[in-house]
Amino acid sequence: MDDTFLSDIHAQPETLRRVCAAYVDGEQARTLRAAAAAIRDTGLPVYLTGMGASYFALIAMRALLDKAGIPTMLKDTAYLLEYGRATLRPGQALIVVSQSGRTGEAVGLMQAIGDHAPLIVVTNDPTTYLAKRAEYLLPLLAKPDGGVALKTYTATLTLLMMLAAELREEPAATVARAVLTGDPMQKAIDASSGRLTELATFAKTTGYIPLLGRGPSVASAMAGALLLKETAKIAAEGASAGQFRHGAIEVVARGLLVVLFSPNGNAVSHLNAQLVRQLERSGAHVLVIGASDGTAGPNRLVLDLRVPDEYLAPLFEIVPLQFLSHALAVQRGIIPGTFVNTTPVVLTR
Repeated sequence: MDDTFLSDIHAQPETLRRVCAAYVDGEQARTLRAAAAAIRDTGLPVYLTGMGASYFALIAMRALLDKAGIPTMLKDTAYLLEYGRATLRPGQALIVVSQSGRTGEAVGLMQAIGDHAPLIVVTNDPTTYLAKRAEYLLPLLAKPDGGVALKTYTATLTLLMMLAAELREEPAATVARAVLTGDPMQKAIDASSGRLTELATFAKTTGYIPLLGRGPSVASAMAGALLLKETAKIAAEGASAGQFRHGAIEVVARGLLVVLFSPNGNAVSHLNAQLVRQLERSGAHVLVIGASDGTAGPNRLVLDLRVPDEYLAPLFEIVPLQFLSHALAVQRGIIPGTFVNTTPVVLTR
């Protein structure tokens, strides 16, 4: 079978190289620097908005900007359009992320607010109405995904991280070097595919999967849950690990699979270690993506991914969930990347 889903996963290293080349030394580099300068010149918090995977990528960007003390406002585009427009101030920089460029809420927002500058649009299709409204257009330069956002998601993360670097007045090349040196994306693909049978066996007994992360990895928890829902039609919930402990942990019972993103270098790894032990005491099976204290056991599976740092971890730690969502879909007799109740998400984000 021609499996477009798997082909899109394996195309990610080449896609990241293309994005990095264009925004470090290529024709897009000047636009990236100009967009960052325009955002800084406003003297206002930068407004971030998107839907679905595009929104989750912005969660990771916000964490990096928070680290640098750069104020942000983050709202999903549906809320911003329907309830939040009064919070968008004249002259405030607005970053709209839509992989397709056709997100209904984003188009509606542009129609509702009229001319707004500076407007920065991140999209994979520079021909759309949304793209043409941009003062600073930042194309993803990724070949379209077959259905679910895979390489377009990691391309979005890469581009947003480079923009965040320029906002900190650091060259985008610093991010590009971290993303490409040693080819961590290919290593994540190899590590995930090499243990896929083990991952799928560990996960196959559950019908509901909470995915948890802290800081930048909240983006991975949200995006991973969306992948499981879209691809394998499995009930999944992405959440902050800290929030999950406040009541939601009551859903944990014997045999439940919980996925925890805990990258090496995580500033709160001790809290993740405590959570793993608490989950195991409640009978859960815990899949740890990243680092873990102790060794794996019958109720714990650790996929050790080495990432450049925790703020770039969302780029790589989503890969095991890409493979796992595909494997679980196949187990359930579902063709990965097909949709039942909606159009492919890459046409609406």
